[in-house]
Amino acid sequence: MYFDSIRTLLGSRPLNGPDAATLLLQRAIAEAGLGDTFAARRTLAAALATAHRIALRADLTDVIIPYTAAAVYARLGEPETAVHWLAAGLANPSTGYTARAYAIEPSLFVLRGTPAFERFLREHPQ
Repeated sequence: MYFDSIRTLLGSRPLNGPDAATLLLQRAIAEAGLGDTFAARRTLAAALATAHRIALRADLTDVIIPYTAAAVYARLGEPETAVHWLAAGLANPSTGYTARAYAIEPSLFVLRGTPAFERFLREHPQ
């Protein structure tokens, strides 16, 4: 019911402005959580396109919260890509996250136990 509420709320209004990419990613998480992977991938593509348009020459992790993008990819069954986003978040100090914070982030619990995520945590013991 939670994911359905999020999808309904974010799907029924136009998403624009500086938070549009983040809101689109939240909708993609909800769609993936409901098992609608086609819609989740379409929304993810829209979020990334929006982020590229907003970021222009800046780092995407300045526009997109890395663990949010990682949560979408994790729910889509792509742990390697999810970990790539987490590593990009560590590389950008302005995000303020550490590997330890990622390890306890509830939206990333789906990654626990995957080889890619466990390797990531071992490589960044902070």
